[in-house]
Amino acid sequence: MCTDALGYVRDYPRKGFFMTNEQLYAYIERTITERHLAGDKAQLNKLQTACGVIMAAAQDASQPALAKQFQILAARAANLAEKISDRR
Repeated sequence: MCTDALGYVRDYPRKGFFMTNEQLYAYIERTITERHLAGDKAQLNKLQTACGVIMAAAQDASQPALAKQFQILAARAANLAEKISDRR
């Protein structure tokens, strides 16, 4: 077991606890497409923000290629949200 910075005991890493970057990317990519097709601008904006947070974490972890992938996803979510705004 591990203790985190706040003193909470965590029982990870345990099997099935972690997602790969590829799984997270695929989920967000699929969700962006679904939200665009549904015309859900608010959720696209939330997805853009989430991608930005993941991008910042990747940069902090010295993983520029991963940061770039999520930067592109964030831009895609923003562009599709703007298209929804233009239609209305």
